[in-house]
Amino acid sequence: MDSSVYRERRSLLTDHREVSQFRWDFKASLWAGFDRVRFTFLAEALYRERLANFLDTWSVVEVREVADSRFDQAVVIDTDKNRCFIGRMGRAVLMERVRTDRDLMDHLDDFVAVLAEFQ
Repeated sequence: MDSSVYRERRSLLTDHREVSQFRWDFKASLWAGFDRVRFTFLAEALYRERLANFLDTWSVVEVREVADSRFDQAVVIDTDKNRCFIGRMGRAVLMERVRTDRDLMDHLDDFVAVLAEFQ
């Protein structure tokens, strides 16, 4: 990637990390947001909010629920040019949006590793 930005924000209720990367030719890009909150009910609400905001913003082609017991909640969303994973494990919520033709279902082990690391 040609450009990368990393941000971190901490508060009493949440630790938030965000990374964005893109190429100047705009053929590839990645945005990921990770939150660890103090209480599970906040993680559930954040998951629902992230999902609703994405569905309201992007023209969605397909939403696939992830049937994997390692996640408490997870979906993979396909748009015309972007793929998005939103998942929750305990108090951790991960959202990753990637401009790619690859299927994010092939990367569930990677998403589990990220969420498990920050429990």
